[in-house]
Amino acid sequence: MSEEKSYQMDVINEDDIYLCFSCGSANIGFLTSQYHGCSMKNECCCFMHEFCFLDRAYLTCCDKQDSHYIRLGCFCDAFTFKKTEVCCKQQCHSMCLVCSFSIPPDNEVPCVLACCSVVLASLECKMICKNCMTFGQIRQ
Repeated sequence: MSEEKSYQMDVINEDDIYLCFSCGSANIGFLTSQYHGCSMKNECCCFMHEFCFLDRAYLTCCDKQDSHYIRLGCFCDAFTFKKTEVCCKQQCHSMCLVCSFSIPPDNEVPCVLACCSVVLASLECKMICKNCMTFGQIRQ
């Protein structure tokens, strides 16, 4: 049984995103460190497109995971044909602002209800009423 390569597909660590607004799996948050630049990752069924202008190794054909069938990458842009994990998912990052969306919600883009940085509930239907929480704190 082959072991999945352990590297982060995008440069944003979702556990460090402070949540501002969220309705289901559509989230808007911000980063407080290592946020200079912009990046984007879109998935639609078995196709994924990545774009990255951050401090990261170039996107290449060689950095594909085991679940990827074909990956074409050049410098800051990559297209991947892969195993389907979600219907559609998008994550856009510009400077400190991060917007994400996923159908269905997953570990990277969880289902959360939040308004003005006050997190009210998470996917497990547990009520939370805390201010300024990161995705990492919500998952705990």
